[in-house]
Amino acid sequence: RGAIGVDHFAIGLDPWPGADRALDMVQKRFPNSEARANQNQFSKAKQVRSVMLKDPNGIGVQLGSVMYQL
Repeated sequence: RGAIGVDHFAIGLDPWPGADRALDMVQKRFPNSEARANQNQFSKAKQVRSVMLKDPNGIGVQLGSVMYQL
């Protein structure tokens, strides 16, 4: 926080199982990932939610539909 660098990186999935299903899968497989559903208020596709999690090094990872864009 407060440092210049990468905040997170995103991976677009096609097909996208939906945020609820993806969140469930991530939480089961990676219980320490701090996974949560996310809604970007600035997204052009407001109906599409993503899943945010942390990799083992604490780097933020965003999983979402390929349609999830700013």
